[in-house]
Amino acid sequence: MLRKYLKIQVLLGFLKSDNSIRSAFAAEIIGKGFDLWRPYIQNLKALIRRLLVLTIPSKYSGGASVVAAAQRALMEIGQREPLMFVNATGREILRPDVGSRHHCTALLALVALVNKYPAPLLRHLPAVVEAVIRSLDPSEPELRKGCLKASTRALHELVKRFPMVAFHQPTQRYAVGTVESVIVIYDLRTATKWRILSGHNRALSAVSFVDTGDVLVSYSADESCVKVWRAGSSGMLGGILGIQGSCLKTIQLSKKSSNTSSSPTSKPIVSSADILKNCSIRWTSRQTVLLTLEDG
Repeated sequence: MLRKYLKIQVLLGFLKSDNSIRSAFAAEIIGKGFDLWRPYIQNLKALIRRLLVLTIPSKYSGGASVVAAAQRALMEIGQREPLMFVNATGREILRPDVGSRHHCTALLALVALVNKYPAPLLRHLPAVVEAVIRSLDPSEPELRKGCLKASTRALHELVKRFPMVAFHQPTQRYAVGTVESVIVIYDLRTATKWRILSGHNRALSAVSFVDTGDVLVSYSADESCVKVWRAGSSGMLGGILGIQGSCLKTIQLSKKSSNTSSSPTSKPIVSSADILKNCSIRWTSRQTVLLTLEDG
């Protein structure tokens, strides 16, 4: 145990070295053996921060080999410790003592993880989205300006990879269906939560805005249920409801005993991989949608 602790301390020291061979070697070994080294890494956030710095090409970074090794190590850490990775990169995005290049590097590290390992992030989608959206805070104009391109890319990649995430560009509403059975709609213009839609009993599998943006449809594979929500401004009713949205209609689908569990407290047995691969909602008209289930 002591020997492993001493070895990881040597590797962590190599990451801070000006010697590019040592830095690349350390990043590669830490990434490939992360499960082995993890119990002896006392400050994982600092390690993620250092690896992020090494992915920024510069005359001090040591060249392409260091950048590539650091990127691979970050992906391995993100796959195994997704929430820690999201929280650490989220802090780096907002750091006031670094420039926009560092902020964008952290954002693009999130994009890379979303593309490479989306499944481990499924439970942490709200944290991922908020890490990105905080960079768009209009009260921080320099941060917003510097991160706008990278943040936009990150938000679009999330929509592409996760069927339970949807974006309505004209209204700048961004909806996220969570494993906690609620849908959070953000207003990207103000970088704040705009509506919270509560009514499902299980994790969300897909969401989609109608073209006009005032209606949202959601689907939960675990409860075989489709709901239609009021998602737009609705005058006096919107003021009465506040941040809580209203459900307009609930459609209970026939359950497949091989794919779902009838108990609302039991663990879901629908494959997250199948949901990510197959689930989708497509509007075919103002009143109808085409729902593709998790089994395709």
